[in-house]
Amino acid sequence: PSTAASTPTRMGGRYSHLPAAPACLQSRYFCLTFRAPDRISLIASSQDTLELIRSAIAEAYKPGIRFEYDDHGSWSIILAGCPFKIGSSRSEAIAGKLAGIAILRRLLSRGWRAVVSSDLCRSNDLGTWFFSRTEPGVDFADESDRTSSICCLALSSSDRLQLIGFPASLTPRVVDRIRQEWSCGVQRGPEAVCNGQAVELKLHGNPWLASEQEAVDARQMLLAIVREMHRWGCRLYLSSSLKDTTDSLFFLCPRRLKPPVEQLLATEMFVLSLNRRDRLRLMGTSEQSEVEDKDCNQLMDVIRECVLNYWPKGLRQERDWYGARELHLTGSPWWTEGSDSVHSRLLITLLLQRLRQIGWRVVETVDVCRRLSDKSILLFERSPPRSTLHCCISLNGTSLLRFINAPEDVVSTMQQVVSDNYARGIKSEKIYAGYHQIHLRGQPWSAFSGNDHMHGRHLMLAVLSAMRQDLGWSLVCSADVSAKYHHSDSGQDYPLDVHSWWFCCTRGQLRE
Repeated sequence: PSTAASTPTRMGGRYSHLPAAPACLQSRYFCLTFRAPDRISLIASSQDTLELIRSAIAEAYKPGIRFEYDDHGSWSIILAGCPFKIGSSRSEAIAGKLAGIAILRRLLSRGWRAVVSSDLCRSNDLGTWFFSRTEPGVDFADESDRTSSICCLALSSSDRLQLIGFPASLTPRVVDRIRQEWSCGVQRGPEAVCNGQAVELKLHGNPWLASEQEAVDARQMLLAIVREMHRWGCRLYLSSSLKDTTDSLFFLCPRRLKPPVEQLLATEMFVLSLNRRDRLRLMGTSEQSEVEDKDCNQLMDVIRECVLNYWPKGLRQERDWYGARELHLTGSPWWTEGSDSVHSRLLITLLLQRLRQIGWRVVETVDVCRRLSDKSILLFERSPPRSTLHCCISLNGTSLLRFINAPEDVVSTMQQVVSDNYARGIKSEKIYAGYHQIHLRGQPWSAFSGNDHMHGRHLMLAVLSAMRQDLGWSLVCSADVSAKYHHSDSGQDYPLDVHSWWFCCTRGQLRE
């Protein structure tokens, strides 16, 4: 691909060069961001890593690369076509996801493992993928991961599912699960599209816009698909937005699929869904009696206890809701700003901590619904019980960092990390709603102020490295739990807050 001789002209905003990534960071971490309509931006990537990504795009994305350029210390790759634009054609959108699959696979084969996908900007930018360099026998649960294939389940439009790059033997099994779980039925498909590289199903109803019964069914269907994939040894690897407000799910599949064995048949999973502005729903799949019967009462006791203890406005009511167990909280915990947003994140922090104590860990968070008032869903699986402190690094407004439930050593280390790695500097610090807050200069969580958002990603790379390498904390998940949305008559609505990050202390323990 050709490389532009100079950076394209920009209008408005302030642009400044990113600080050079320390060698220890560049050898262990980097990130890439997808941006509408056609951009992939890399921060702290080495030349070797850049070549891997170029070769992955050349392999899987037929339209190719239009040009590349150094964007004030980050590296931007501009693709031909508009694969990440809302309203792009089906073939363009699927081509973009095929490029994502190829990038993940090529990087994994060279020891770069995706740690998390996070939405760190209020508009324009899509998912940012953070990668960590793995060490054989330590960071990989199974060395065969390096030779695994990757496939993608895309939630498309308001009523479609696309199975992209799926193993041929798995496709009919997943289609069967969809038919079993989606009570409204399949309107069309499965239909092979894009020269057989994907299979699409058009469902009756609108599962990604639904409320009431269909909303519960949509989440149960998604959980059933994840469980079916896990039964065959295909693990959920990453959930990320590459185009719309709904996510695409990437799975890591062994080269040779093995028939389910007893322990995989009994895989126990459940979903916590944050709905509307004030509902918390617990659900399994329609077949999953082990969660619904044996563990549901214990789970509900724990969730209820956390709500009553850590949400100041309390609990309004509890009920069965189309097969889900629902808690209706007083106030609007999932549609907040100010001090209420701190309490919402503290509630989720301590709920994750308590569930870990009784043997449930987060597999992934997924943005499954186009309704702006619905937030992330959290997928849990059975895991050995572990008592470990959890904390939240909350990114608020356009320029705030809050450290919720974080011990003093974490706060003091993060102060130094910000000072060393955020070129714009610190505007002020204070205690806000009981927790330490840093007000950054510029607008690192907004795309409307020059390249401040790239400085924000550079900072979060350093945060991730310090939390994992220096302090011994493992990233649990990245999620949207409480952002209000700004309505724009002239453009797309956008959230007032971005994703927050949750960590658990794993000092002296191997990463799970």
